[in-house]
Amino acid sequence: MLIRQLEQTYHAAVETAPAGEDAPVLLHNSGFAQPTQGVVETFALSRQGEIDPTGIIAWFYYAFLG
Repeated sequence: MLIRQLEQTYHAAVETAPAGEDAPVLLHNSGFAQPTQGVVETFALSRQGEIDPTGIIAWFYYAFLG
């Protein structure tokens, strides 16, 4: 009922997701951390509200694997 009302009032498309489904993740990093983004993606991406660890991992990656 709410979806139909929103679609009619605002001429918008409303899409719902099932409960428990994770939101998509978009990583946006600086030029320093961008090359190590693939390392983070191979493990696990951060969820909504969590810190993106790519910048932190970049320091250790460059220091140890240089």
